[in-house]
Amino acid sequence: MIVLLSATAAEVFTYIGYVIIAILALMVMIVIHELGHYLAGKALGFKIDEFAIGFGPPIFKKKLKSGEQFSIRPFPIGGYCAFAGEDEDNPDPKAFNNQKPWKRLIVLFSGAFFNFISAIIFIAIFFSAVGQVLPQITDVKPYADGSQNAFMPGDVILSINGRQVNVLLAEDIENAFSKVGDNAIFKVLRDGKKVKVNVYKYEHGIFEAGDVIIGINGKQFKENEYILVDTDLSTLNSYEDGTTITFTIKRGESILNATGTKKGESKWTFFGFGVTRNITVQKLDFFTALGRSFGFSFFVVFKILASLGALITGKMSLSGAGGTITVVKTI
Repeated sequence: MIVLLSATAAEVFTYIGYVIIAILALMVMIVIHELGHYLAGKALGFKIDEFAIGFGPPIFKKKLKSGEQFSIRPFPIGGYCAFAGEDEDNPDPKAFNNQKPWKRLIVLFSGAFFNFISAIIFIAIFFSAVGQVLPQITDVKPYADGSQNAFMPGDVILSINGRQVNVLLAEDIENAFSKVGDNAIFKVLRDGKKVKVNVYKYEHGIFEAGDVIIGINGKQFKENEYILVDTDLSTLNSYEDGTTITFTIKRGESILNATGTKKGESKWTFFGFGVTRNITVQKLDFFTALGRSFGFSFFVVFKILASLGALITGKMSLSGAGGTITVVKTI
């Protein structure tokens, strides 16, 4: 009972910690947003009454020589930049509503612009310090004529035919490869250097000696149902030629999925690049991370818009969406 209570208390404090981090992250986003309004307003000659971090009665405030008040307030759920004449008539020519429309548009736009710029910077720092999730080549088969495949084990894929590869979900890897023709130019990270490789598809076997099939088409087998490729592959001969199956394979210590089409007795092949892939978290140098952060940010925006579209068209149920609690869990 004591162990159960202590575990429950630990979980409660853990979630409280997550909520605090989420609130602070939200506050940082809002402060950056308001800072964009503030700096644009200062640059364009607007009169600003107050710049506040947080809400509630001020616990710290200071009047600047310019007449602006800077304050810190106790509730860390946002902040604001209060312009003179923003909500009421004010005869001061520097008041918000007395400024030219193009100036007001710039001030209003600057909040979202600063959020975008900060996202680029945060993503670049994250990709440098922690890494970006990317596909990695784990195994390479030679071409059908015996010549060497241009890929090498350990290659981390950065782009395909000049299109940046980004991964949020496992399906993103398949989507990136599904749009590729019979040959493609890949940019890979190999031993810390960017290398371009030109590869083409060919028909190759999907199994290797020692492979163990532990599932078919997403269905996991019980251990006594595992199929040893070296001795038991003939048990799959009941499938007709042309049948395509996705196998879950245990290869050494790795678990991988491979799709094959039956081409004769005990023969399963795939028309592809002759590689197996997994995902890895790859640290990038800062300038590479900065360059990729733009593409990644637009990729995330597209995913959000696609999700909203799926909700509208009914392709995704409301239960698949999330609100505040989901945001906290994600953070």
